[in-house]
Amino acid sequence: MITLNKDYSELKSQIAYTKNYLNTCFNSLEVYDYMELYKSLKDATRKVELPFMWDFPREQWEIYKTEEQRDKYLKKECFSKEELFLKEYLQTTHHAIGELLDEIEDFRDDIDGKEIHTFGVDCEEPEELLYEFLKEEDKVLKEIYEDMKRYKRIYYNKVNLDAHAIYNNLQKIPSIFIPIKSFDIEDVAILIHELGHILDNTELCNHSMIKSHLYPSCSIYQEVPSYYYEQKFLEFLIENGKYQIDAQNVLLDNLEVLEENIKRDIKTISKKGYNSDNLFDSIQYSIGQVIAPMIDKEITKSQFSSFQCDYFNHNKLEELGLTAKNTSNCYIKKMKNMIIR
Repeated sequence: MITLNKDYSELKSQIAYTKNYLNTCFNSLEVYDYMELYKSLKDATRKVELPFMWDFPREQWEIYKTEEQRDKYLKKECFSKEELFLKEYLQTTHHAIGELLDEIEDFRDDIDGKEIHTFGVDCEEPEELLYEFLKEEDKVLKEIYEDMKRYKRIYYNKVNLDAHAIYNNLQKIPSIFIPIKSFDIEDVAILIHELGHILDNTELCNHSMIKSHLYPSCSIYQEVPSYYYEQKFLEFLIENGKYQIDAQNVLLDNLEVLEENIKRDIKTISKKGYNSDNLFDSIQYSIGQVIAPMIDKEITKSQFSSFQCDYFNHNKLEELGLTAKNTSNCYIKKMKNMIIR
């Protein structure tokens, strides 16, 4: 049974440990990264956000602000160099998704709202599906889930309605927050999505400190691994005839949200003086869903990891054949194969 922990005691201990470490830390990258960690942990355990800078000496706060401004500058520089490519990437994908949604409109009417199963709080089946998928797909991801279950690090998110993951790189502790009390297929898919983030951040520890810093700050590929596992889970259900219509409904919902997100991203990047931070946060989800199906089909996980921590550079994508046309074609083909069978 998938049990969500409502006791935040360990999280509060992590907050105290991080604060104590930061009070004697003056390495600029560490100060920035661990202040971000501190802020994430504090926000996860309280309903009202308070300025976290009040918890630290002025010197650490000034180091943090300097690094924050540097990262904002680097993001802006990155996007200014890649605007034309990103705009083409988004427009090509948006057009292809629009055509697919038109093609499957009748199919959507046939399955919309049908056979949606919500599992009871004490139901074993969600975890059985999860284990069946993890055993077949990824033993490392299975071990991560088992460890998180053993140490009760999958929490009921009582603060807000967003599912999210936090990886405490200082103490090597993962946490996942899920804002529901019972599970349906979409919720199990969300849990797997968040496990994908934890696996990604665990592997990130093998990189240099600079790359570990740059990845969450400046890479737009953070959602690719998590969407990869989420899509694999939904594909696993459909291919094995398990809650097929539920899985197809999740894919259709994701497809419609993606279309709206890309439309917004295109509008944002077309404006002069757009906010690069807002675009960075939004475009991760668009890029994540679209590139995820390319892994194992057009590129290997190893090839993806070779550029995922770097600043966005379209030459690296095109060298691997991840052009706007190829990527959108691969994504549409995969969605069509899973939705229309």
